[in-house]
Amino acid sequence: MAHTLLLGTQTQDADTADEEISSLARDAVAGGDQRWARDQIYLTLLSMGLLDRHVSAFKKRSRFASDWQLDRFRAEADRILHHLVVTSGRLSLEMIAAGSSGVAAADSYLRASFATLVRNTVTATRDTTAPGSVIERSQRPAHDSSNEHLLRVIGDWVAERTRGDIRIRRFLDAAALRRGFQLPAPIRPHWSDRHLVADQVRADTSLARRSALVFASQLRGRDYDRSVDPRLVCIWDDYTLDDIDQVLAMSETAVHALAISAVDDRARLSNTQRTSFRREVTSLASTEEESHKFGHAADCYLAVEFTHEPLRKASHDLEALLDERNSLRKQAPVAFLAVAYPESPLGTSIDEVVTTLTSIALDYMGEYRTAAELDEAIREGE
Repeated sequence: MAHTLLLGTQTQDADTADEEISSLARDAVAGGDQRWARDQIYLTLLSMGLLDRHVSAFKKRSRFASDWQLDRFRAEADRILHHLVVTSGRLSLEMIAAGSSGVAAADSYLRASFATLVRNTVTATRDTTAPGSVIERSQRPAHDSSNEHLLRVIGDWVAERTRGDIRIRRFLDAAALRRGFQLPAPIRPHWSDRHLVADQVRADTSLARRSALVFASQLRGRDYDRSVDPRLVCIWDDYTLDDIDQVLAMSETAVHALAISAVDDRARLSNTQRTSFRREVTSLASTEEESHKFGHAADCYLAVEFTHEPLRKASHDLEALLDERNSLRKQAPVAFLAVAYPESPLGTSIDEVVTTLTSIALDYMGEYRTAAELDEAIREGE
């Protein structure tokens, strides 16, 4: 039977979700792929907003809970839901196929776990792992005990070194997960598409995991959710089947961290760094006219790849900065084409120009400088 899979960021109501879950359970009990069915049931429960209900209950109970505590509570609830439906298989497909409500069963299980969720959240927010980090006990690979110490080293180091910039923290969170699970980096989407992909991932935290499930289904030759943007699915192209199965065993929060590190704007450069980057690019020019074109291409590249949000929003006109960024992004294709010609030191095609500019910019990217220091800390901690 063909199932109606999750579409975009639409939220299903409980009745619609129950019908889909019942259909999935009946097919699985009749001899279908139970792991695939459980993955789809889990995603259906996320899509209908089941976790939102319990986060709201926690927020009402703890009126002064911080955003970090709310995020941590959601991550804990997500971990328990995934364990119930997928990992442990405690959610009975047979009972659901016979007429029991899958939504009610999952909701009841989370309600029964509420005290544990609150306790774990309070304990975690007192831990040394700083807010925003996804290096959590629930995401450490159980099959390799040596990673327990390694990820603690990484988590502590990330918390200590990245207090000032959430984008660098996200980048290093993802780097730490990849290091702990020995996974390749997701592929950064093509520069002309990346912002569209990033907007989708930011709008729906379940989308990254759904894209990984699509990629796994494609590798296995199975049907998949065709509503997921293929440009997002392509970030997993360097992953083997074993790699992507490890990703699917992670929480939704962790998979989102991996994806957002590949699709998000890079961390903002300081004015000094931006000036130095521009100067290095224009130094490759042979004439004044060429220098002007190279400088404009450099400005457009910074607008395309980096966030323009100031480090201290109160000291800048954010609206003006965003208007400038958007204008430069629109000009980027023409600006890159203007410096792409035979014998150009930046390249002979638009993609070659972007690649050259990226290679120059690497020296100014704080996340990469910090990642190199992270690798050194890992070697010392092993």
